[in-house]
Amino acid sequence: MNRIETIIASDTDYDELIAEIYVDGQYVAQITQELGPEKMRLELPKAPRKSRLFSRRRIDRDTFAEDVDLAVFLEAVEIATKRLHGEMA
Repeated sequence: MNRIETIIASDTDYDELIAEIYVDGQYVAQITQELGPEKMRLELPKAPRKSRLFSRRRIDRDTFAEDVDLAVFLEAVEIATKRLHGEMA
């Protein structure tokens, strides 16, 4: 089973709290709420500059730190969002 960890943090780069998402100890994303709680944004780690992440060319698997099961990732996002809204401890 994948271990999901969410950390609610106050980061000096943001006015509002953020939620960092980790799966099996690997940082996978963060959720910000700078535009308000109804317009949260999902931020993903940047790929190396030489990567053509958004092109139609083949993407080298080394571009990504690790792959994560989509269902686990979505569960982690849901947990982080609920924690930011104060619905979970």
